[in-house]
Amino acid sequence: MLRRKYEWILMLVVSVLLVSGVVSAGSILELRYTNAFNIEYLENGNKIVTDGDGVDWLLVPQGQQVPTGYGNLSVIYTPIDRVLLASTTQACLLRPLEVLDSVVAVTASLDSWYIDEIKTGLQNGTVTFVGEDWAPDFEKIQEIDPDYAVVYTGSYPQTTLIEKFKELNIPYLVDNEYIESKAFGRMEWIKFLATFYNKDDVAVEFFDSALQQIEDLQGVFADREQPKVVWGSLYNGKVYVPQAGSYVAEMIALAGGDYVFNHLGVNESGSAEITLEEFYVQAIDADIFIYSSWDVLSTDDIVKQAQILAELKSMKNGNVWRYNENWYQSLDRTHLQIVELAGIFHPTLFTEKINDYLTQLKK
Repeated sequence: MLRRKYEWILMLVVSVLLVSGVVSAGSILELRYTNAFNIEYLENGNKIVTDGDGVDWLLVPQGQQVPTGYGNLSVIYTPIDRVLLASTTQACLLRPLEVLDSVVAVTASLDSWYIDEIKTGLQNGTVTFVGEDWAPDFEKIQEIDPDYAVVYTGSYPQTTLIEKFKELNIPYLVDNEYIESKAFGRMEWIKFLATFYNKDDVAVEFFDSALQQIEDLQGVFADREQPKVVWGSLYNGKVYVPQAGSYVAEMIALAGGDYVFNHLGVNESGSAEITLEEFYVQAIDADIFIYSSWDVLSTDDIVKQAQILAELKSMKNGNVWRYNENWYQSLDRTHLQIVELAGIFHPTLFTEKINDYLTQLKK
């Protein structure tokens, strides 16, 4: 019941007190978990937005004149329309804003999507798959002629796309949420995308409601013993586990779990590669095993890759879970993923079983 209650809260209309600081001229949007972008509010609904690559844009409401004194900035008239998304997580962040109908092109094929609005668009032709981001069909992109593209740079930049967009004069916005090491730092990029749709207030309300749910959740298991949790997946004889500084490790803690690799890469995000033997030693007595992939259908599929893992406590007790296929396309539902994890970690406190993002594996 807890989860259902908060889903209703997320749909409440934003109060004036909540958003008054967001839209007042001369203010800077408050960011709580990231400093990788910036939004400054000017007079008459104009804004200066700094994207993930440090590029400044002047946002002007449709029908208004460009204000004087900002001639050095490229102008975007808002709300924007007809966008190309170069990442599935960008679509996640557009979902709560109810603007997925603005998406006209994507770089992930139909069988890669678990967001209904995009799947439907690809099926009925309102959304076009233009090829993977490393080898897109630029002629098709030119035919579609999106007003804007949303890309990412950072550690794994979409160089091919970006260089060609420059050549074709297709303006692109850099959304680098994937670099964030904090779970809600990733989710907070909803505020960045929302401002191009003049949905700043919606994003703030949604984000703050999600945070409140997790803050309330902490009180549910505050005095309970934390189960030991191991998290990772196997590939070619190696095991890949989240580092202690990653958003996954943070999600485990927020859900009331004790991550057994919280000593590994304390200030590092992403995953670490370790040997099977190292994994076994740390995981042998863990209460819960989260397998970070959906390419296994049973615990037998894991044991086939590494027989020694049959000896894990979590395996013997049947407390092994795997990602559902929609795990990575639920960035906007990070708070609900944490609630689901809390239900797995503390089953006696949560009578309603939720399997939206994780599935328990059987033999």
